[in-house]
Amino acid sequence: MDGITPVKNGASKSSSNESASYIVEAGDTLSSIAIVHKTTVKELLALNPSIKDPDKIFAGQKITIPSVKEERDVAKVPDPKERPVEEIKYYTSKVTVQGKEEEVKVRLVKVAVGTGDSLSKIANKHKTGIDAVISANPGLTRSSVLKIGQTLWVPDGELTETAKKYIGKTFKVETSGYNSEAGQTDSTPTVTANQKTVSDGTVACNFLPFGAQIKIEGYGDKVFTVRDRMNARYTNNMDIWFSEKKDAVNYGRKTGVKIDVVGVSQDDVYAN
Repeated sequence: MDGITPVKNGASKSSSNESASYIVEAGDTLSSIAIVHKTTVKELLALNPSIKDPDKIFAGQKITIPSVKEERDVAKVPDPKERPVEEIKYYTSKVTVQGKEEEVKVRLVKVAVGTGDSLSKIANKHKTGIDAVISANPGLTRSSVLKIGQTLWVPDGELTETAKKYIGKTFKVETSGYNSEAGQTDSTPTVTANQKTVSDGTVACNFLPFGAQIKIEGYGDKVFTVRDRMNARYTNNMDIWFSEKKDAVNYGRKTGVKIDVVGVSQDDVYAN
């Protein structure tokens, strides 16, 4: 377009230096754009009368922003796509797999929060889960407000390699039922061994890593997730969690039950 020259941060300015424009990126909101450009949603709406609903903007849309001076300040914040990973560290945890102790190696990368970033967006980019990111950053919660430039440790794709290698494998095990009642579990009956709140689809076993997703013979296409552990003496057993004790009792104990490992739950691999 005539009179428009590129600016480092992806916005553009007019040759008269009186106004500027910004191209909306995926994940942007008017609120996040206003914060970065040191303005308000109200002012952005005033400058962009074509925007009728502040909650409805789209990637690629060009909007007007207040001033070139403020825009230059924003250029100091690196674009998240260009921001290099600053550090890498590893977290190791030991699990028992088919009666053999094995080390799970988790790679964590340190990333800086960029414009429009959210926990969900960061987790998806690194092929991990929101809960895994929270576990790697003490004090972080789902309701935490992220700030541009804030650094987070994020479990990278290697997080699930140990669990992934079991995908496609089939086992025959002895199964039984349990529920969250004193006497059937430990002192924290509603919290699983990988620090999740127990829920439908939870199973306990010692021969698969946390996060392994399985199908159990007799349950059709229902997918269960390994989130809990059993007494160490049980090396080829699996407990299925039931919300009601009577259902756990009715399930009883079954031998030779076939289970198929079909996937990995990113949020369940990581134990606090």
